[in-house]
Amino acid sequence: MSINLFEEVNKMMGTPISKKESPVEKQKNEYEKTLEGAALPAALAGIYHLATSEAGAQQIIYHLLNHAGEMDKSDSDISVVITFGNKAEAVITKISAYSGANRLDAYGSLNEAARNAYQVMLREIGKDTLSKEEVTRFMVAQRHTILSHLPEVLQLGHLLGDETIDDVSNKMNGPISNLMHSLGESFSGSPK
Repeated sequence: MSINLFEEVNKMMGTPISKKESPVEKQKNEYEKTLEGAALPAALAGIYHLATSEAGAQQIIYHLLNHAGEMDKSDSDISVVITFGNKAEAVITKISAYSGANRLDAYGSLNEAARNAYQVMLREIGKDTLSKEEVTRFMVAQRHTILSHLPEVLQLGHLLGDETIDDVSNKMNGPISNLMHSLGESFSGSPK
């Protein structure tokens, strides 16, 4: 993997999020519940979830090829719609409740994160090598980093119908945990 999508989008948004969600109950309160701390990993988790199905990967390709110009516009809402479909409102509600931000700000932050992520994907994968397999491979390689930052309380996996997203083991780090995450990513590289 040549880049860390989370870090790249984080830089683009200008919001330094360095803390990760902790699987240890007593440490969970140490993490400030910020809008960006919820919107950024939620957007990336949504894109990851979409990329793991063949139809979702195809939808991402269509979006990248046909709406690239709109991704540069901050008022374009197509990135959130592509990523979450009819679940976008529920995701916005969860982010708003988690962060204490109003729905409009939650929507804006979620949309900005998704737009930036799609821009990075297009740049990193490239139009010439854009395929369902490459989209899936790219996002599967990002899985651990994304999910280790995703606040568990959002229960995004439950909302999207993929309970593995909410699995607390995604938050664990260390030599053994990192090896297990790396092995898991190598086996889950194909579309569903």
